[in-house]
Amino acid sequence: DLCLTCEPTQKMLKSFYRGKGAVLDSGTTDSFLPKELAPIFQKAWTQLTGILYQDRKRKYTFDEFRNLPSLHINFKMNVTLTIPPENYMEGVPDTTKQWKGRTELTNRILFFNVPDQGALFGANAMLGYDILFDTQKRRVGIAKANCH
Repeated sequence: DLCLTCEPTQKMLKSFYRGKGAVLDSGTTDSFLPKELAPIFQKAWTQLTGILYQDRKRKYTFDEFRNLPSLHINFKMNVTLTIPPENYMEGVPDTTKQWKGRTELTNRILFFNVPDQGALFGANAMLGYDILFDTQKRRVGIAKANCH
């Protein structure tokens, strides 16, 4: 699993509050992290996977895909969104069967290309969760979905 740092710096935390802050947007497919986190994220990604991080199409073997980390987004009040690779990679075939050869996938965890933007967690971060937007009290409820 991808942990950028167990003790985030103030600068890292502040980057999520820039612009509109950290936004949950079910109308957006992808997720975007603050530009300032890109070097740290890319280094951690490469150390964990042995693969250079990129947000373009790349061919993966089944084993390379299975070794991709889940991403954990921690919010206040001990709420964590866990984003497994099958949610943040585009083009993933049926993961219950091992595929042969290489399959082209695209990483949809992106970085804002302008400074001073917070984060945007799109639909790929919300898959597998029930999300309740309480606009009157200006809060969000997040719970693992039980679709069985």
